[in-house]
Amino acid sequence: MTTPKPVVSFCPHCGNTSVQTKILEQPYAEKWYSSSTNEPDEHPALYHVVRCETCSQILLYSESIGMDPERDGIWGSLVYPVPSSLGKSVPERVRKIYNEASKVKSVSATAFAILARRVLEEICADRGVKTKNLADGLKALIANGDIPKTLAEATDLIRLVGNMGAHASDTEISQPHVWAVDGFIKAIIEYIYVAPEKIKDFKKKLGLLDKKAIQPTEGNNAENG
Repeated sequence: MTTPKPVVSFCPHCGNTSVQTKILEQPYAEKWYSSSTNEPDEHPALYHVVRCETCSQILLYSESIGMDPERDGIWGSLVYPVPSSLGKSVPERVRKIYNEASKVKSVSATAFAILARRVLEEICADRGVKTKNLADGLKALIANGDIPKTLAEATDLIRLVGNMGAHASDTEISQPHVWAVDGFIKAIIEYIYVAPEKIKDFKKKLGLLDKKAIQPTEGNNAENG
């Protein structure tokens, strides 16, 4: 049995681009569903268990055999740890800055906080909000309904933590700060970009069904479901 060649790739655990070595391979049957039928098709796939040689943490990749032309790397798509990259429904500039922030998340909490603040600035620019400072820009997004009131405080917290990173401060930014800010950013991006696109796609899928099947039946009410 030949020894697998190490690969140089990015490790989300430690934030380094370093050597990764495959230590285990596990075949499995992957289930694929089409939008026109509820019957699954099974396709051969592989799990690749990989070790980062910098931090010794484990990564898990999934490869669909012969059916994954856009896979992320030589071992397919990273499934653990869960990738932080954003989908195509998010504007390229917002996506680029967030991805930069994700790469330094485990390396520099200060750098992450500054880039997280920049994500908010880019969202303001994308939504056509032009103000002298970010605080006013966020107020405009909330007033326009781009950001709901439930997330209004989260945007202010991201801005304040970003200010702490950019300027001299007695408060040190810690990893728990990073985790919280990252969660807030994802929630904001989900609300503004991802959820509307998901709803749009789902409506298209519903259009493939028999329209009679989704018409409300006579006498239907909230109690009947």
